[in-house]
Amino acid sequence: MDKLVLDTTYLLPIFKIKVKLKYYDSIFPTLTEKYIVLYNPISIIEAKWIVLKLCKKNPSKRTVFLKAFREGLKALTHSDINQTVLTNSTIEETADNLLLKIGIKDYFDRI
Repeated sequence: MDKLVLDTTYLLPIFKIKVKLKYYDSIFPTLTEKYIVLYNPISIIEAKWIVLKLCKKNPSKRTVFLKAFREGLKALTHSDINQTVLTNSTIEETADNLLLKIGIKDYFDRI
Protein backbone atom coordinates (compact mmCIF):
# COMPACT_ATOMS: atom_id res chain seq x y z
CA MET A 1 0.00 0.00 0.00
CA ASP A 2 1.28 3.47 -0.87
CA LYS A 3 1.98 6.01 1.86
CA LEU A 4 0.35 9.41 2.07
CA VAL A 5 1.75 12.08 4.40
CA LEU A 6 -0.79 14.74 5.30
CA ASP A 7 0.08 18.41 5.48
CA THR A 8 -1.18 20.34 8.50
CA THR A 9 -4.03 21.83 6.47
CA TYR A 10 -5.64 18.40 6.13
CA LEU A 11 -5.45 17.79 9.88
CA LEU A 12 -7.08 21.08 10.89
CA PRO A 13 -10.69 19.88 10.51
CA ILE A 14 -9.92 17.17 13.09
CA PHE A 15 -9.34 20.06 15.54
CA LYS A 16 -12.60 21.73 14.42
CA ILE A 17 -10.74 24.42 12.49
CA LYS A 18 -12.61 25.26 9.32
CA VAL A 19 -10.63 25.23 6.09
CA LYS A 20 -11.89 25.26 2.54
CA LEU A 21 -10.86 21.94 1.04
CA LYS A 22 -12.73 20.71 -2.00
CA TYR A 23 -14.18 17.19 -1.55
CA TYR A 24 -12.58 16.84 1.93
CA ASP A 25 -15.69 15.41 3.57
CA SER A 26 -16.10 12.72 0.94
CA ILE A 27 -12.44 11.81 0.35
CA PHE A 28 -10.80 12.12 3.78
CA PRO A 29 -12.75 9.32 5.51
CA THR A 30 -11.71 6.81 2.82
CA LEU A 31 -7.97 7.60 2.76
CA THR A 32 -6.98 4.84 5.18
CA GLU A 33 -8.67 2.29 2.93
CA LYS A 34 -6.35 3.22 0.05
CA TYR A 35 -3.16 4.43 1.76
CA ILE A 36 -1.04 4.15 4.83
CA VAL A 37 -1.83 7.65 6.09
CA LEU A 38 0.79 9.52 8.11
CA TYR A 39 1.39 12.92 9.64
CA ASN A 40 4.52 14.52 10.99
CA PRO A 41 4.30 15.60 14.66
CA ILE A 42 5.41 19.08 13.62
CA SER A 43 1.92 19.42 12.13
CA ILE A 44 0.45 19.09 15.61
CA ILE A 45 2.60 21.97 16.80
CA GLU A 46 1.66 24.03 13.75
CA ALA A 47 -2.03 23.27 14.37
CA LYS A 48 -1.68 24.37 17.99
CA TRP A 49 -0.16 27.68 16.82
CA ILE A 50 -3.21 28.18 14.63
CA VAL A 51 -5.49 27.43 17.60
CA LEU A 52 -3.59 29.92 19.74
CA LYS A 53 -3.97 32.58 17.03
CA LEU A 54 -7.70 31.90 16.93
CA CYS A 55 -7.81 32.23 20.73
CA LYS A 56 -6.10 35.59 20.48
CA LYS A 57 -8.55 36.82 17.84
CA ASN A 58 -11.59 35.42 19.70
CA PRO A 59 -10.86 35.45 23.44
CA SER A 60 -14.45 34.54 24.30
CA LYS A 61 -14.05 31.24 22.41
CA ARG A 62 -10.65 30.36 23.88
CA THR A 63 -11.99 27.49 26.01
CA VAL A 64 -13.89 26.05 23.04
CA PHE A 65 -10.84 26.20 20.74
CA LEU A 66 -8.51 24.64 23.30
CA LYS A 67 -10.94 21.86 24.17
CA ALA A 68 -11.53 21.09 20.48
CA PHE A 69 -7.78 20.81 19.98
CA ARG A 70 -7.40 18.35 22.86
CA GLU A 71 -10.35 16.27 21.69
CA GLY A 72 -9.04 16.28 18.12
CA LEU A 73 -5.62 15.20 19.31
CA LYS A 74 -7.17 12.33 21.25
CA ALA A 75 -9.20 11.28 18.19
CA LEU A 76 -6.13 11.50 15.95
CA THR A 77 -3.98 9.38 18.24
CA HIS A 78 -6.70 6.70 18.33
CA SER A 79 -7.23 6.68 14.56
CA ASP A 80 -5.71 4.76 11.68
CA ILE A 81 -3.56 7.80 10.87
CA ASN A 82 -0.05 7.26 12.14
CA GLN A 83 2.62 9.66 13.30
CA THR A 84 6.01 9.68 11.64
CA VAL A 85 9.20 10.39 13.51
CA LEU A 86 9.80 14.11 13.79
CA THR A 87 12.91 13.92 11.66
CA ASN A 88 15.77 11.68 10.67
CA SER A 89 18.41 11.70 7.96
CA THR A 90 16.01 10.42 5.29
CA ILE A 91 13.38 13.04 6.13
CA GLU A 92 16.05 15.76 6.12
CA GLU A 93 17.38 14.57 2.74
CA THR A 94 13.87 14.72 1.30
CA ALA A 95 13.30 18.15 2.89
CA ASP A 96 16.61 19.42 1.48
CA ASN A 97 15.74 18.13 -1.99
CA LEU A 98 12.37 19.88 -1.83
CA LEU A 99 14.23 23.10 -1.06
CA LEU A 100 16.98 22.70 -3.63
CA LYS A 101 15.05 21.13 -6.51
CA ILE A 102 11.56 22.53 -6.10
CA GLY A 103 12.16 25.67 -4.05
CA ILE A 104 9.79 25.00 -1.16
CA LYS A 105 11.14 27.43 1.42
CA ASP A 106 8.93 26.60 4.42
CA TYR A 107 10.89 24.04 6.46
CA PHE A 108 7.80 22.78 8.26
CA ASP A 109 6.07 22.10 4.93
CA ARG A 110 9.13 20.27 3.66
CA ILE A 111 9.36 17.88 6.61
